[in-house]
Amino acid sequence: MRNQRLFSLQPPHLDVFPQPRLRDVWQSKAELPLKISQAAARAGPEQTAAVIAGQSDPLAHLVAAGARFARGQASPQLVQLAVDTASRQGWRRPLLAWLGVQEKLAEGRGDEPEAARLRRRMAIVNQEKPRD
Repeated sequence: MRNQRLFSLQPPHLDVFPQPRLRDVWQSKAELPLKISQAAARAGPEQTAAVIAGQSDPLAHLVAAGARFARGQASPQLVQLAVDTASRQGWRRPLLAWLGVQEKLAEGRGDEPEAARLRRRMAIVNQEKPRD
């Protein structure tokens, strides 16, 4: 079994779940980021943040926002949604990443006071002690 992969991007075989209900939950959760990304792709740039915000899964918010950002299609509203989501969940690293995106956008607009405010916020987040 030397050629067997240790990790796989495929979900586990669905027969390992003893109950049909658990299998359905896994399948729906695994497909959620894709469904959100597809719905956001059908929406216009202005409606994308609203479509993504309408979903209940915070991780799916960040995945969909990241996909739009990677394609260069992230609006300021979508970036703000990602910041708010990461902040609400207490996810420091995603919060710092999205605050950095906001900072670059502010600098690009020439809004130095906003960029300075974002740098201060990033410094505060960096100073926080991790929860045990």
